[in-house]
Amino acid sequence: MRYYAIKELKQRGWKFHNKFSTFFLLLGEPKTENKDYIEGKFKFFDFEQDWVIRTKKDFKFELAFSDSAE
Repeated sequence: MRYYAIKELKQRGWKFHNKFSTFFLLLGEPKTENKDYIEGKFKFFDFEQDWVIRTKKDFKFELAFSDSAE
């Protein structure tokens, strides 16, 4: 079941962040995007608060911590 949930989140554009161990989704256009990070407004799963979806403004998603980083 977990496999299918992860697969569905990825298909919907969510990215897993290894440092924070949760999924993030960019909302709208990024403020800055380069080979190292994407900065902008993101939604994320707050697993410490019963998996509530929260919003973080001006968050810098470092691609080195992405599960798709090479």
